[in-house]
Amino acid sequence: MRLMKLTLRAKLLGGFILVAGITLVVGIVGWNGIVKVTRHLQNIERKNLPGVQNLLIINKAQATIKIAEQALLNQNLDALRQNQYQHIETAWREVEQAWQIYANLPKTDQEEQLWRDFIPLWGVWKKDMESFITLSKELDDTKILKPEKLAEELRNFQSEIQAWVLELATAILTPTQFTGQTD
Repeated sequence: MRLMKLTLRAKLLGGFILVAGITLVVGIVGWNGIVKVTRHLQNIERKNLPGVQNLLIINKAQATIKIAEQALLNQNLDALRQNQYQHIETAWREVEQAWQIYANLPKTDQEEQLWRDFIPLWGVWKKDMESFITLSKELDDTKILKPEKLAEELRNFQSEIQAWVLELATAILTPTQFTGQTD
């Protein structure tokens, strides 16, 4: 009943104040939400994103090393072996840089535990890869990059020598002329 006694002006003014109050509350809640989201985004930008970026660099370098080592196993790519060694060296440098940055970043307790568990596993993998490189370079030093091809050539040469020896033995034991190569 009281609303009926109010003038139109009072009703309009009251409605406007009510809408303005609701708008103010919505604005304050929205502003507070934006401030919280901004803080979370800044936290992600400062802490999480550099960690993810450096872990991705380490992962990419590890993949590069694996690919280069696979290429070193391919006997048909002997002309590209030095390039593969360079790729591996570059990847190790990238790992070292990213590793230093990531190791110094702040981490959650769970991330810290995972990192501590990861370090020895990485060490084993790295040692295996370095052993492979050492063996590969030793193979390079032998200049026998295609041992199967060399074995085939040796078998062929052995067959030729056996045929030559047989022909020579025949010439010695029988009165036939030796026609084999003597030089």
